[in-house]
Amino acid sequence: MNLKKLFFLYSFFFLLNCGSIQQGGYIIDDYLIVPTEATNTIGTKNLNVFVFENDLTTPPIEFFLAEKYTLPTYQTREFWVTTDTKERLYIKVLERPEIEKFLDLSQYGARVQETKGNRDITQSKFLALSVTDENGQDCLSEKSLFYNVATKYLKNLKDEYLRKR
Repeated sequence: MNLKKLFFLYSFFFLLNCGSIQQGGYIIDDYLIVPTEATNTIGTKNLNVFVFENDLTTPPIEFFLAEKYTLPTYQTREFWVTTDTKERLYIKVLERPEIEKFLDLSQYGARVQETKGNRDITQSKFLALSVTDENGQDCLSEKSLFYNVATKYLKNLKDEYLRKR
């Protein structure tokens, strides 16, 4: 009888560990810059995107952005910002279907697994933002003169959003 219980417990923990491996092999520590086939409304194609893990226990990023930039509605997903260096950047927040269509993040697992009971189930585990300059050039391309400005700006924006718990 004890041998059966021991076998059951061993099998249970073995299956539990195997199941957790399938959720993704890597964790995004800070952010990733990922190439896509996405296009924004000003016509820039094959944008690179700034990807980071979403904290599903916080309100959606759209609420944070609408408040921070006084956007017309929380559904506004594309807008202009001015950086500290006076550069104007056009930011687009990809929607969950766009993230699923343009990005293969299956190899990444989310660090935050537990969520509040009332969280919005339409939120993605990861958030992706693209940035273009006034000429429509991709600022997250390593060839862009604005690469460092854009990544620094987005990293600060990400950190500010994730602190708003």
